[in-house]
Amino acid sequence: MLAIVGDMTEPIAYLNGDWVPFSAARLSVADLGIVQAATVTEMIRTFGHRPFRVDEHLARLRHSLEVTGIADVAIVEPLSDVIDRIVRENSQLISPADDLGIVVIVTAGLQPMYAGGNRNDLPTVCVHTFPLPFARWADRYTDGVHLIVPSVRAMPVDVIDPRIKYRSRLHWFLADREVRKSDLAAMALLADDQDQLTETNSGNLILFDGERLMTPPASRVLGGISQQVVFELAERCGISRQQRDITMADVTSANEVFVSSTTYCLLPATRINDQPIGDGNIGPLFSELINDWSDLVGTDILSQAQQAGRNTNS
Repeated sequence: MLAIVGDMTEPIAYLNGDWVPFSAARLSVADLGIVQAATVTEMIRTFGHRPFRVDEHLARLRHSLEVTGIADVAIVEPLSDVIDRIVRENSQLISPADDLGIVVIVTAGLQPMYAGGNRNDLPTVCVHTFPLPFARWADRYTDGVHLIVPSVRAMPVDVIDPRIKYRSRLHWFLADREVRKSDLAAMALLADDQDQLTETNSGNLILFDGERLMTPPASRVLGGISQQVVFELAERCGISRQQRDITMADVTSANEVFVSSTTYCLLPATRINDQPIGDGNIGPLFSELINDWSDLVGTDILSQAQQAGRNTNS
């Protein structure tokens, strides 16, 4: 059943094996997720209140745990059932037209010195949801995204393997703050120390040159679940893909450029550093891909966002 706080019903959350009200899902100040940002994470979303590609997300979480050693991968086993329950319960608090984002976080547990010297090797495991803010993306589906490459660089691959989905994100905070000084609606696209473009804070960069999709090498960026969906949809259209280094010149000369992410699925990018991408307009492949994605999940992705935008503005 849903957690009750006072006279209000609020979402439930899963914390270390217990079901608690969302407001009670808190980390200790001694948790290594706070002390050292020693946290791996996954973001899943629903379509029509059904979680999408849970197995792929949990497989990536296992990989993150194996590489970091933050926790034993066995903690992943019950999470599929946890996700099913939290979606079933919390979907009752949103309208049939809305959907949920599902956040899974695993930290390395308590820092013994901060926790009074008590050693505790148990990880912290939390799953919670939030209503997806479709109104934030409604205009971007139709007007496109402005990408800005800030001076803040991507994390070097020899410091943290980019194939780990982690929460140590101060560099992204700094990058977003820099970009917002130029354009509040822009999205930061980080380059590495060799000026090769990598990814945004929310998703993967994908270029279309008229014949194939191009993305940065898997060794430089986090492989996206939504990125894989784009590849599958494009393959149905006879479009192949290539992984290679991506430069500013590649982006500005591309026919179309996209950013893919769990939350918004796919957005067209029409400008980079105030320069038009291609002819500066949204291209036909974006429309085809987003329509095919809508058919795949049984939800009109554009209409869902646009209706949310109208509701917000009314």
